[in-house]
Amino acid sequence: MEMEELEIIIPKDGTISVNVKGVKGARCLAITKGLELAAGSVTARTFAASYYEQERTVFENIAIKKKEG
Repeated sequence: MEMEELEIIIPKDGTISVNVKGVKGARCLAITKGLELAAGSVTARTFAASYYEQERTVFENIAIKKKEG
């Protein structure tokens, strides 16, 4: 699984730029939502190619039998 990373850039003018790396699909919006609410209004949004990719979900089923005795 690819490492998820936020790159946050704040230049001298005080604007905030956030780049989400290692996330596919619209989940990047949920990841940045708290930061967006705390920082102010979003003035522009650009989506990388990974936004349009399908997020892959992996499920694992494990059966555990309780030890007797």
